[in-house]
Amino acid sequence: MPIKRLPRTCVFFLFVIISIGATAHGQRKIARLHGQLTGVSGVSLSNLTVQLMPAGSRIARAQSVVTLGGSFAFQDIEQGTYTLQVIDARGESVHDEIVNVFDGGDLSIRLESPRGVRPAEGIVSVRELAHPVPAKAAKEYSSAKNAASSGDYEKAFKHFERAIAIDPEYVEALNDMGVAYMRQNRAVEAANCFTKAAAIAPKFILVQINLSVAESRLGRLDEAEAAARRALAIDAESPPAKQALALSLALRQRANTIAVH
Repeated sequence: MPIKRLPRTCVFFLFVIISIGATAHGQRKIARLHGQLTGVSGVSLSNLTVQLMPAGSRIARAQSVVTLGGSFAFQDIEQGTYTLQVIDARGESVHDEIVNVFDGGDLSIRLESPRGVRPAEGIVSVRELAHPVPAKAAKEYSSAKNAASSGDYEKAFKHFERAIAIDPEYVEALNDMGVAYMRQNRAVEAANCFTKAAAIAPKFILVQINLSVAESRLGRLDEAEAAARRALAIDAESPPAKQALALSLALRQRANTIAVH
């Protein structure tokens, strides 16, 4: 019987630096923004393109072709929040996440499981063996992802809910439903999704990172720091996990500074 690979999941990570006392003279432009793709071996990264789209837009503001070493760069880009997509040679998105670009910051994008990249023959994760996803749930999940990609979040949420109703332990669906909520600025619902996913799969690092960011958004900084530290316990070298921890600590420092004054 052929092994079925689970659909990919989303990373929602806000690459954020807290700026105290920022001016209100409009967005500053960044002369050059560097980035690096990592996480996939045996794949030609030079066939990929990275594009940035302003939050709420489906039109690319800037594009960069990825080098053989996986690096990319943008010039003359405004600071702010963007949807970052990695596009393959066929023009299909193999990875997407939300990033916040800022002066002096670089982007580290880990391709966890892009579409079209299959594992070595005969290899399957322990989770896939222990928890095969019902075909009906996987179909609903795929429909949810397609709806979210086209910006139809109302439709996406309905499909996510159906997938989870069929399989309450469908971690990938819970995680990506949380991502969709975050993109709609519904951090409470997002945190609930990530919390449920983390309870089912506590070693799923992306869920812990996403949970940390959602908790930071809600101002629950103890919970945000705890989730980020759980992520680092899974992978101490994970750049998104380090950034999630830095975000929670920076927010705490800002809150303490405001309290003192």
